[in-house]
Amino acid sequence: MGKKRNLQRESNLQRHSIAELHTDVSLPLRPANHQIKASQRLVCAALATCMLSATVSASILQVPSGLYPTIQSAIDDAIAGDEILVAPGIYPEKIDFLGKSITVRSAAGNNVTTIDATGLSDSAVKCINFEMANTILDGFTITGGTGNMGVALSGGGMLNISSSPTVKNCIFISNRAATEGGGMFNRNADPTVTDCSFFNNSAGRGGGMHNDMGSQPVLTRCRFQGNSSTVGAGMSNLGASPTIRDCTYFDNRASVGGAICNDIGSNPAILNCLFDQNSGATVGGAIANIDHSSPTIQACVFRGNSASEGGAIINDLDVIPNIRSCLFVGNTARRFGGAIMNLNNSTPQITHSTFVDNTANLGFVLEEDDSVSTIENSIFWNNPSIAFGGTNDPVVNYTIVQGGYVGGVGNIDIDPQFLDADGPDNDPMTQDDNNYQLACDSPAIDTGDPAFTALLNELDLNAMPRILGNDVDRGAYEFLPLTPGDFNNNSLVDLIDIARFNTCMSDSLPTRECLCVFDLDESGTITIDDFALFQTLLTGP
Repeated sequence: MGKKRNLQRESNLQRHSIAELHTDVSLPLRPANHQIKASQRLVCAALATCMLSATVSASILQVPSGLYPTIQSAIDDAIAGDEILVAPGIYPEKIDFLGKSITVRSAAGNNVTTIDATGLSDSAVKCINFEMANTILDGFTITGGTGNMGVALSGGGMLNISSSPTVKNCIFISNRAATEGGGMFNRNADPTVTDCSFFNNSAGRGGGMHNDMGSQPVLTRCRFQGNSSTVGAGMSNLGASPTIRDCTYFDNRASVGGAICNDIGSNPAILNCLFDQNSGATVGGAIANIDHSSPTIQACVFRGNSASEGGAIINDLDVIPNIRSCLFVGNTARRFGGAIMNLNNSTPQITHSTFVDNTANLGFVLEEDDSVSTIENSIFWNNPSIAFGGTNDPVVNYTIVQGGYVGGVGNIDIDPQFLDADGPDNDPMTQDDNNYQLACDSPAIDTGDPAFTALLNELDLNAMPRILGNDVDRGAYEFLPLTPGDFNNNSLVDLIDIARFNTCMSDSLPTRECLCVFDLDESGTITIDDFALFQTLLTGP
């Protein structure tokens, strides 16, 4: 049926184009024995091709329908630019885009539209014929894939080889691969993956996703949760360098690299991501960087991750990660390196990061074995374990270190005065509600390295400019200057602030934030005297 449709379409196009040629192109009359020059033939051929192309228009192919009972039957018949619109339902099939620049889209979203490859012994979705960004998969739940025999049973949910499709609004759940890429496998492939979730997928490497052979996928606002593997439960990179932005890795479990494993020269950019409660049975609760891999890790939060060594991150064998503006809180190592473990000539560069409540049962918050970190403008405070240790000492400058640090320049041992380190519930161990921004009396404000130069458009963990005051601050957050009396920082001192003032004044132990904004006479408490000064600041209704 599909073949008949294409032939009919081509026949109509040919008739239309020939008519246009007769109408719009006239050749001068010549004697019968005079031949048209080769160049004129080429011009005519080019005109004919252009006119054929101009008459092609995209079609919407409905699935299911009489013509297309399955998604694959519609793909087989589609031509470049077509959209395949899939109605809600469960489609027990596997699909292959066949190198076509088409869109396969669900009509009602991924919650009600599923591609289920259970029992088909293959990848649920394949792009293996040089597909590019205009090959689009949008809005499906993809499940039941088990990988393709051609790549050793890799790519359970989706297999991308030498292709760069666009994938968005999809859920990859309960797919598996015997070797690599339970949810997705990318080899020499650069897909764009946006607003997708990878739940409960499994593989030997990369339970959620595996990237290798120079792949550079771009992931934005994706969630990896409950995936499992031996290496890199959320994601495994083997000689690959994805860009990972605004993504969440939660409760992924592996032996090496609970959330991500970067191996053999992988240099991903990991930006504005959350790593929460991931586990590495041996090393790297959240991230394992191995063998000449040097990722950029910027503006990320590592919270409650655990491993035997390297509760949040392990760096092993000539690894040079660049860690900037990150928060490490409540990470645990059963042995060494509560937050970070460095081995075998690894030299992390750690700048403007905050380390709180990290524990190593047999070691230190940051462990150095035959490695040397460089740490600047950071904060190590309230960690049950000693900050630094191992066979080497890190290079530490302009950093707040509880217990002090001998050596370096500009280091101090003074309470950094976090805004609310135990949160509204007054429990420092419930870390998701704790606020490690700087209070107005913090010794970290404007005391970072005076020679520090921010990167172009560099932001802190709050997405604010890295330098907000006279000089750079220490820690993951820049202090946001407060206007006296303006509690909600909306540039007005108004009725909302009056209500908040009353709440702060009635509190027997006002928060630092209250004191910073409403202790206008700097007496250390909030009284009626402050209210008299506050009234003079009112600017709004």
